[in-house]
Amino acid sequence: MNKNCKLCWIILGLFFAANVVLLSLWWMSSQKKTDRSRGRGKMEMKRLRQHLESNIGIDSVQFDVFNKLRHVHFEQLNHTKLKIDSIERLLRLETFTDNSDSLKVYGLIDEIAVYQKEVEMQNYIHYRKLRSVCKSEEQRKRLDSNFKNLIDKKHGRHRNRYRSGRSK
Repeated sequence: MNKNCKLCWIILGLFFAANVVLLSLWWMSSQKKTDRSRGRGKMEMKRLRQHLESNIGIDSVQFDVFNKLRHVHFEQLNHTKLKIDSIERLLRLETFTDNSDSLKVYGLIDEIAVYQKEVEMQNYIHYRKLRSVCKSEEQRKRLDSNFKNLIDKKHGRHRNRYRSGRSK
């Protein structure tokens, strides 16, 4: 019985050591991912700065204002989108219940629409603020053109008309 107990302790020690090694490897890999994402964010900001300087003609002061406006806007959007997500979760729960209340469903959908309207208004106000940072009408025209192209790409206006793969 003493040898069995000793063997159990050895096996338990090996499992403990293996867990420590695996957890340290997992922790190290997660640190590398966060370092890469921080580096990626810096690279994206550098590319954005270069793009705005070369295509729109903004200077560093204007870029700093753009960047501050961008951070404030994303914080507001995140807050509103979290509200939309929580309402959508409630709607999904209502979807998968046996006795769904249609008035509650309509109410949740109406709430989502109200917050989506708020998102669109925040986007509109944000873009108007960005336009006001431009020093000349030429910069505003360039900014408008760049944003129109970005929105067109985002909403798929450069894609084929038919999604099924059919051609004209």
